[in-house]
Amino acid sequence: MADSSGSGGFGSNSPVFKAALGNFVYDVACKRAIRHLYDEGLSVREIASNLSYPVSADVIEREIAAYREDMERVQRGEALDGYVCEVDDLGRKTYRRVKKQN
Repeated sequence: MADSSGSGGFGSNSPVFKAALGNFVYDVACKRAIRHLYDEGLSVREIASNLSYPVSADVIEREIAAYREDMERVQRGEALDGYVCEVDDLGRKTYRRVKKQN
C-alpha cells in the first residue's frame, strides 16, 4: 500500500511523487510549447515571454538542446526511445510508438 506519510513511500508527500508530478506538470505546461516555439524561430528570451508557466532560460536551453538532438537522430534514421522507424514501399519513414515488454 502507498505511504502518504512522506517517509519515503509513494504517497503525495514523498519526494518521488513530487518529482513525478513536477515532471508531468513541466511536460504538460511547456515542453511541447518550447519545441513548437523553437520551430517557429523564436529565441530563448522570446520563448520564455510566450509561456504562461514560468520557466528559466537554462531549462529552455536544455529543452532546445534535447529537441535538436532528437531531430538529428530522426534525420539520421535512428528511432527515438519508445518508437520504431518503419519505411514504406515508397521510402517514406514513419515513427510508431511501441510499448516495451518486460
